Amino acid sequence: MKKEKEKLKPTAGRLGVITPENRHLLPVEVQDILGKLERHELVSPKYPIALKDHLKRRTRERLQENPNLHLKEVVLLSVQSLPDWLPPALVKDAVAWVVEEWESCTQNQKALSATEA
Repeated sequence: MKKEKEKLKPTAGRLGVITPENRHLLPVEVQDILGKLERHELVSPKYPIALKDHLKRRTRERLQENPNLHLKEVVLLSVQSLPDWLPPALVKDAVAWVVEEWESCTQNQKALSATEA
């Protein structure tokens, strides 16, 4: 019975562990991609989405704690929290997301104060 189970285990398609010692065995294109990933020139496609959600949530939290924060302060706090390896294009996008959320929150605050008055 045990031998039957062993026969059923698939062997094709298994991935080995990539190490510096066996990296040269991979195609050149794969080696280039792995190098870019290590140097953080490439990021996961999910990372910008998660970063955007995180920055917008933190911006809302900061404005709830202190509604009088200026845009410059919110942007500086957000940029300081970003990792150093982040590509410049993603830093630019991050600043745009924070500005967008700050504008949205301040407009909502103004609308609420206008309806209360």
